Amino acid sequence: RRPWDSLCYMAFGYFAIWLTAGIGIFAFGVALAIFEMRSDLISRAFPFLSGVSLIAAGAFQFTPWKMTHLSRCRSVFGCAASCPQNETSFRLGCKQGVACCVCCASPTMILLALGMMNPLVIIVVAIVISAEKLLPRPEIVARAVGVAAIVLGIIQFPIEYLS
Repeated sequence: RRPWDSLCYMAFGYFAIWLTAGIGIFAFGVALAIFEMRSDLISRAFPFLSGVSLIAAGAFQFTPWKMTHLSRCRSVFGCAASCPQNETSFRLGCKQGVACCVCCASPTMILLALGMMNPLVIIVVAIVISAEKLLPRPEIVARAVGVAAIVLGIIQFPIEYLS
């Protein structure tokens, strides 16, 4: 029920949140890469940290918090259904962007842990996010992704960490 320009402001707020999250993730990745190249200890710990990240991402997929945000994401009206009409469109877009970022935190962490420059990983994560959003039983998809991430996290551990 909002005018066209209002929808543009909502979209701007949504993408502003994702842009901010992307810049933060990129800066973290650059800093981590610099530390990894300069420190032998961090270089050796990286497979362990990657495995822990995958296990954490998988565990997050089973939380009620994930399901709450996923159901909000799947709503036809998204955040707009639970937000007052007198709220600004930009702010509504920001709220929806934050809800989407939280909902996609696990697949994003999986993407980072498995290689965000790997086209196959990018495609699989995009399919996972789409499946969570579009398929009729999102909890099944979320849990299957959680199990897969935990298994990949365990596999990621080098043998010397397990003994």
